[in-house]
Amino acid sequence: MSGFEFKLDRLLRVRAVQEELAQNAWQAAEAHTRAELARLERIEQELVGARAYQESVQTSPHLDPGLVLTTRRSIELLEGHQRKARGRLEVARGRSEVARRAWQEARTALQGLQRLRAKARGHHVQEERRAEAKLADAVAMERDARRRSAAAEQERTTPEPSPKS
Repeated sequence: MSGFEFKLDRLLRVRAVQEELAQNAWQAAEAHTRAELARLERIEQELVGARAYQESVQTSPHLDPGLVLTTRRSIELLEGHQRKARGRLEVARGRSEVARRAWQEARTALQGLQRLRAKARGHHVQEERRAEAKLADAVAMERDARRRSAAAEQERTTPEPSPKS
């Protein structure tokens, strides 16, 4: 059986590299999204703590107006950080989705070429089997012709037995 050669092997290798790069980009985007989510969660925890502290300051029997104002400014600052973190998270999620779609498209293109290669390989194997069967038939016919020729030659050279009376 001769070697199979897929004419689009180079393109298949290129598409495999593109798919791998797209998958890596998507994974990086997902990692960035997880990092942004963790940052937002950390800010929200700080905000919960700051609000609890503000409540304790305001309910304290010795109310310090300066401390109340400082706590309020800290909460406002954290709320600003929270808004920015939410915005960054949404951007990261959008980028991750774009990267996921690009990976899916690259994967689909690669799988299409892989199916074409498998189909071409199957066709090649079929053709090879047909050629082998044709060759085996030709060899069998040649052997049969030789055997018949030898049998006919044998009959001609063998003397006929004389009739007994």
